[in-house]
Amino acid sequence: MTFNELVLKDIIPYLNDKGFAIAKEYKNYIRLQSPSMTVTLSHNAYESSNSLQMGLIDERADLIEDDVVKFIFNSDIKITNTTQEFYAKNVLAFFKENEVEIFDNTTHIFEKIRFYIDQKTKRYNWDLLLKQYTIESDEAWGNKEYKKFIDVVDNIGKSYFPESYTLKYDIASKKLAQQKIKNWAKGMGRAAVGVIFCGSLVFSIPNWHLYEFEPVWPLMVELCISTISLIMLIWLVKGEITGFHNFFNKAFALLLLLIATLIAFTFLVSSHPMPLGAALFYSGIYLCFFFWASYVFAPKN
Repeated sequence: MTFNELVLKDIIPYLNDKGFAIAKEYKNYIRLQSPSMTVTLSHNAYESSNSLQMGLIDERADLIEDDVVKFIFNSDIKITNTTQEFYAKNVLAFFKENEVEIFDNTTHIFEKIRFYIDQKTKRYNWDLLLKQYTIESDEAWGNKEYKKFIDVVDNIGKSYFPESYTLKYDIASKKLAQQKIKNWAKGMGRAAVGVIFCGSLVFSIPNWHLYEFEPVWPLMVELCISTISLIMLIWLVKGEITGFHNFFNKAFALLLLLIATLIAFTFLVSSHPMPLGAALFYSGIYLCFFFWASYVFAPKN
């Protein structure tokens, strides 16, 4: 017998007595409706599985799986994982065993079913999310991306990970702190290179007009110094660029260093000594530029 024939033979007469009538029917699918609720019985031929859905009129119909039958109705009747023949008999037995709750106390039982299914869905989504974060954290740890590892763990909370991840988190925090120190040192080194070549550029370019064509070599030396300085400054700006914003920051940092160096050079060659207060002020400004440039040029990994 087909699925529809089994349902029509075993279940439909009982549901007709409860005020249900067939609303839709096609192969392996029958939907019944009463004044207060709907019941849908179906069979998936590809997966060889059966399903039962119930719900109030104009509301969500919930899937009644074996765990719902067990925990809500305290019954061991199998509905989902069974043959078509047993499915029809088991659904009928399920209806008869719980007819007061299902057909007479409809609103209350569907509230319980909906709450259980919603909690089950939340648990499933949470487990899926935790699994995804675990995979991401494992990949970050394997690739020594310690900042990403810490961010992933912080997104969900250390307490939800196994104890071994707490140890990894502590190690990653120490590694990240060490990396920040190294990156800061690299940034200061690059800023220092920027200062050196900014100074070299500032000191060499104004001297070009002092040289005659004979001898040529002093001018060539100055030109070489200026060219090398310019190339090194361009390399500093261009190196490890990940976007226009980063390029702008580096270029702006070097521009400020260049201007500050030019101002310092002007005061150095001036015949009037700079007052101590002004010297301290400009030194402080220059150091601020230098440390900001160090931050800009520090690697961000």
